[in-house]
Amino acid sequence: MASFEETEKKFYAELNKIVTEVAFATHAEVASNTPVAETVVGDEWQPTRTGGRLKNSIVIEKDQDGSWIIGSNLKYCEYVEIGTLPHLIKPKDKKALYWVGAGTPKKLVHHPGTEGRAMFLNGAIKAERILKEILQR
Repeated sequence: MASFEETEKKFYAELNKIVTEVAFATHAEVASNTPVAETVVGDEWQPTRTGGRLKNSIVIEKDQDGSWIIGSNLKYCEYVEIGTLPHLIKPKDKKALYWVGAGTPKKLVHHPGTEGRAMFLNGAIKAERILKEILQR
């Protein structure tokens, strides 16, 4: 018969395997749901010059307490996750804003806001489903 210490060690090893499996599946789900900026080139959509920057910033790392952290260090990740309200965009260092397709430079842009993409929320929902599946094995 196994001692309490042996049983406890096996329990925590199995728990660590489960938590790690859920963490990596969650990271994959978040990354796969993270949008990549695209633009039309010719007659097809292609990633922009910086397309994939947010997606590539989604990282997973193990904390000292054994928990896993999934996140991004990019400031705008929060806005992509939860969305934005309508807002004004003003130039910071120039007199006007310009981008390809704008036609003429703009002194002010009335941005309609954006709907959140909920990559992390959907990742957490998927993690819960995966954990339930694992515990039912």
